[in-house]
Amino acid sequence: MTKGSKPSLTQWSVTTIDLLRHGQTEGGDIFRGSTDVALTDEGFKLMVTAADRLKLQPVSSDYSRDGVSYWNQIISSPLIRCRSFAEFISSNEELPMNIKKDLREISFGDWDGRAFDDIRKEDEESFSNYWRNPVLHSPPNAEPFSEFCLRVEQLVEQLVKEFEGQHLLLVTHGGVYRAILNYILGGDSFAFMRYEVPYACISRIRVYHDEDKHHFQLYFHHR
Repeated sequence: MTKGSKPSLTQWSVTTIDLLRHGQTEGGDIFRGSTDVALTDEGFKLMVTAADRLKLQPVSSDYSRDGVSYWNQIISSPLIRCRSFAEFISSNEELPMNIKKDLREISFGDWDGRAFDDIRKEDEESFSNYWRNPVLHSPPNAEPFSEFCLRVEQLVEQLVKEFEGQHLLLVTHGGVYRAILNYILGGDSFAFMRYEVPYACISRIRVYHDEDKHHFQLYFHHR
């Protein structure tokens, strides 16, 4: 497997992966890694708008109907803030949907589900260290950052093989989204937080397949 630009070959199959981060959620400013909280009404509406924008982005004619792109599969995190919207799209568009547990957000351990302000008051140094460099300063009992990135990378490779040649919509979380971008662009772990991924962010990745290799290309981000 290689990363980077399109191979200089005359024939290849192409997999298109659209990324969609969930919208605003209930609960306010909390560490909502593995905590299962629902979308707000506004968060859901924002995702509808984002998905509509994705459908108007140009793709191969194999993926379009009357100038509107469509997906072959909806792939979602199991957490409700992603799954509820994925189920809506799957039902509305009559498309198959897959739940992938490895698309779930990183677990924040002892901080998961707790308010930022409460953690700051309790342990200001640890809180500040985390926001300065989450790679080096994980919350107590959190999922190790390296293990989180590895499970996301392995899932990407699995999806590329399982759904080769298809157009996928991945509905997921900010941390997972950054891990995917960082992996396909070949960034080191310290580049993780350099990607802006707001609520309902959209991106498109193209994967060019050549025999037993594939090549990633970021087609657009945060459009």
